[in-house]
Amino acid sequence: MNENLTDLQSLLNLAAHAVNAEIAEAYNSSAGSAAELKRILTINPGKDTVQNALLKMMTFYFGCDRVPTEHPKPDEPLFYRRATDIIVGEVRIKPPKKRVNGSPVGYYQIRVPHFLPDKWDLLREYTHAWGSVTLVYTFQSNRQIKVKAKDEKEGHRMINHLLRAVDPAFTMGTSESHSYEGKPAKDKKPPKLNGLVGVANRVSIEYPDRQTDNYLL
Repeated sequence: MNENLTDLQSLLNLAAHAVNAEIAEAYNSSAGSAAELKRILTINPGKDTVQNALLKMMTFYFGCDRVPTEHPKPDEPLFYRRATDIIVGEVRIKPPKKRVNGSPVGYYQIRVPHFLPDKWDLLREYTHAWGSVTLVYTFQSNRQIKVKAKDEKEGHRMINHLLRAVDPAFTMGTSESHSYEGKPAKDKKPPKLNGLVGVANRVSIEYPDRQTDNYLL
């Protein structure tokens, strides 16, 4: 029991050492909301419980604006969901089966950076043929589109279709000229959707101010 408590305290100390440095870097101002965020999120391994430390870490990494450039107004919440600084389209593809080998498959989603909101309808009739080939298209901003396709040719077709709704100022040519193939781990199991072809049925558009639009295809 004592050994477990010692290990737990060591983990808390390690978490505090790793996370507190990032918190201090993100909120290096001594004024307003930055100072308050730094105070609330900093882990104190001598006082915080494991639950408190986990909550602080999750809030910092998944719930807060990491670089607050403006202090919140008195009637605004202190914490914000971290927002993207670009418009992103999220394409939802519906597989033709609800279950594969007894397991539910749900929906498959692809995020498309630099999305043009008025071009969402160009993704009508987008089809996705799943397989073990991963193709990655990188924009000038270093953001990416990733697809899993049955073969390289099909992967290029899918990415080129998605690029129809992208701001051309950020593209680097076609998928054939710019995408590269990502190699899966040797012991990675084949995707359960292998061999299936799904159809896009919804596009969600996320704006930098965290507003969203949804369109059925």
